[in-house]
Amino acid sequence: MAFISPYITDKYVAYLGEVRSTGLSLAVRIIDDYTGKEPIGNIKVLIKEGNKKAIKNPSGYYLFNDLAGGNYSINIESDLYFPEKRTVDSLRMRTLDSVTLNLDNGPLAEATSTMLTDVSQLKNGDVVEFRNPVDKVEQRGIKYINESNRTIFWKKGLKYDFDTSGSTIHALDYVNEIFLKPLPSYPFPSHATLVRGSVSNEDPVVNAEIDVVGTTIQTRTYERGEFVIYFKGVEDKKEITIEIKKNRDTKTVDETIEEGKTTNIGVISF
Repeated sequence: MAFISPYITDKYVAYLGEVRSTGLSLAVRIIDDYTGKEPIGNIKVLIKEGNKKAIKNPSGYYLFNDLAGGNYSINIESDLYFPEKRTVDSLRMRTLDSVTLNLDNGPLAEATSTMLTDVSQLKNGDVVEFRNPVDKVEQRGIKYINESNRTIFWKKGLKYDFDTSGSTIHALDYVNEIFLKPLPSYPFPSHATLVRGSVSNEDPVVNAEIDVVGTTIQTRTYERGEFVIYFKGVEDKKEITIEIKKNRDTKTVDETIEEGKTTNIGVISF
């Protein structure tokens, strides 16, 4: 995050290209439900209470600093995904103070790994926060842990040095993971296995639940009653049953899907 001009509060000063933050209250990881990776397009992550916007760190985590303890409503808005809302508890975010940086071999700028005195409380996917004596702060998501030599690895190199006495590293004990489901307008690859259609009862049926029976695959209809279902690991052809639910009404549709192809089932009368 960058500011056009210095932004000054009683807790930190942020200049162009850097943010000096204080206590981390919430960390949110947003995942594309189709790819399992970081979402594409424009993403806004807001806390309803006070309309506070998250800071996105270099590892793709959305961070909220200096929140009072308690429950908060997180709203996620985007161009290519359904909006999502979650209620989270900021008191569940805490640090594992026993995980400390080995100061003799602390990571320098561009480093993608470091040795710790203890890795027993860490796991892949945890977020660690580095802080040096001049209050430079960075966060990284752990990609791999070598337990034999107590070394953790992350993807993107650090911007600052954290090898001097007084540098610290903390592991964030709780990260909220939120999966975003793609809209029908999402740019799926040409080889994706999809089912497209729409639901109507004279007028488009919006926000109806769409489930594939016998699986965990689900989505919902959008503004014009449109929906898209995406599949992975389909071998050749497969028979599926699609269940549509809205209020107390339910309807099922049988269809055949084929790997790497889009099946259009048209308008379903509901």
